[in-house]
Amino acid sequence: MLMDKMPSIGDAFGLVLLVYEAEVARRESTEGEMWSAIFKKLPRHLRQILFSANRQPKSLHKKILEQAARRW
Repeated sequence: MLMDKMPSIGDAFGLVLLVYEAEVARRESTEGEMWSAIFKKLPRHLRQILFSANRQPKSLHKKILEQAARRW
């Protein structure tokens, strides 16, 4: 059935986040500073959800990216 193959909203968010962060890293980051560049580009509410106080990705953030990479 088609609905069984449809990605979930979480899958879609993960893919968008993965592509967005890859592009920000490519354009904005310097060597060793990828997460800082991504942190600066995200709106405050996403920063609070996805990053810890030291501007490093939370485990949820890493899990979303990993699942997106495996799915797509």
